[in-house]
Amino acid sequence: MYKWYRYGRELPVDKTDSSSVNGDTYTILSADQSHAGLYTCRGELTRTASVHSLIGSSANLSVRALPQAQLTVQSGWTDVFPTETVTLRCVIQGRSTEWKYKWYRDGRELPVDKADYSSVNGDTYTILSADQSHAGLYTCRGELTRRASVHSLIGSSANLSVQALPQAQLTVQSGWTEFYRVEV
Repeated sequence: MYKWYRYGRELPVDKTDSSSVNGDTYTILSADQSHAGLYTCRGELTRTASVHSLIGSSANLSVRALPQAQLTVQSGWTDVFPTETVTLRCVIQGRSTEWKYKWYRDGRELPVDKADYSSVNGDTYTILSADQSHAGLYTCRGELTRRASVHSLIGSSANLSVQALPQAQLTVQSGWTEFYRVEV
């Protein structure tokens, strides 16, 4: 039988909402700040509680808050015209190489291939030739490359609108369209 300790205090072995024990394994089901600490364990003979192992190595568990993904529009404006190129960037504090980025428009995940006239390169999503179908609320989030179950929080967003190209109107100030040449 195994006993588990955090900062030298014995942890309960019955299943709780946040942890469970199965043989020699102590599982934290959903880590939060209260789970941070120095963990140790020791074995105890099941036939007599007075015989137990020495405490060997320990593990120091830290629990950090999830970072927020901040979306920025590289051009600086969110009103675009057809055929314009728009580049969005997803910024997560820390080392960017640890994150794989996912992109969303109106809450739906966007494809990462060029099927949508777009491309993805690391932390940037580029709309190659904007059209009306690209209008919407864009967000992004990161997924840790080594631990796919860990996602960043969604922070800022960008509401992209695609304006129709205006038509130029030609007017003649004088009101006449026919003129005469005057010879002097």
